[in-house]
Amino acid sequence: MTPTSSTSSSTSDVAADTDRGLHPMLPLVGHLEASVTAIAPVIIHGDRYVDLAIEAGGNRSAVRVAMHALPRLPVVGDRIRIKVLLGQVDAVEFLT
Repeated sequence: MTPTSSTSSSTSDVAADTDRGLHPMLPLVGHLEASVTAIAPVIIHGDRYVDLAIEAGGNRSAVRVAMHALPRLPVVGDRIRIKVLLGQVDAVEFLT
């Protein structure tokens, strides 16, 4: 999937990356810089999340981010720094 100028992407784009057998590349604790390649909003039992397809260092993965961890909604092509705590996204910082 190539980044586009679109401000959002379909759920099927994130699902397609996940269906390809991509494994999470999140560390147990630390940071990861990546580019957003697709976005899909998710609501689970009233809690709001965003599924992000990301690319970092030539590797692709999908991560689920709670809305409270985002200062704003990401768009395709955004460069982000993901803060990870115990294998879960704790915060997202926008680099672009």
